[in-house]
Amino acid sequence: MSLLDTLFGIGKRRVNSAAFRRPRASKRVSMEERADLYRTKDASTHTAIVYNLSGGGACISSELRFAVGEDLTLTISAGRSASFTLGCTVIFARQKPGRIHGDYGVKFVRVRQGDLERLRTFVASRDDARHTAPAFI
Repeated sequence: MSLLDTLFGIGKRRVNSAAFRRPRASKRVSMEERADLYRTKDASTHTAIVYNLSGGGACISSELRFAVGEDLTLTISAGRSASFTLGCTVIFARQKPGRIHGDYGVKFVRVRQGDLERLRTFVASRDDARHTAPAFI
């Protein structure tokens, strides 16, 4: 197949749609804040680092191992007036070889309505908030 055939769509290859990126659902902000993490299954409290926060979820780093689907409660103190307690579920877990901490994506599922609006306002008010960053499906 020649380059022109590829450009004009002759003999199109099928592409796995999971490899495409889609736009983020809400604005997000990069940060590095300590958060208290309450593990629901054994009622233990631990510390995690929040390094990405949005109105719908967060990316955290922790030395603990979490399973996808596990329920957690996250308390983030992002400044004097911005403290949030959010119920969440782990949606992805990434362990890198040679690292003690794992990276986890959490989706907020149990949030009071007022806290959700305060969180979205907090994220949108940050200068480094970005809306157009791509996300893997």
